[in-house]
Amino acid sequence: MNDDIDTFPRPRPRSELVKCAARYELELARGASHLASTMSYAALEAAILETVADFVTLHGDEDLPVFLELLSRRLSERKKPEAASAIRILKDSGRPPSADELRSLWSSVGVALG
Repeated sequence: MNDDIDTFPRPRPRSELVKCAARYELELARGASHLASTMSYAALEAAILETVADFVTLHGDEDLPVFLELLSRRLSERKKPEAASAIRILKDSGRPPSADELRSLWSSVGVALG
């Protein structure tokens, strides 16, 4: 039997997303506002690190993947695809996006900030 299957992260059920959205409403609103207001690659990177650190300090890292999923959705709703994609990179890879990835995300939506 393959033990890797047992450790593979399972998708969260919709009901869990709804519960976490309610539980972390303040952090989601604050994080989405902070990330959506960034005007440079460096500011976006710093905002991501600060938002994640604040969440982990307050709540631990058990719900971090679902928080990041909800945060990326909030950013998409705010018409901030570059920030939403940056959060998805973090969620999927476990690491913040690199400067080159951020630059590519900004340019893919026509934002020319440095």
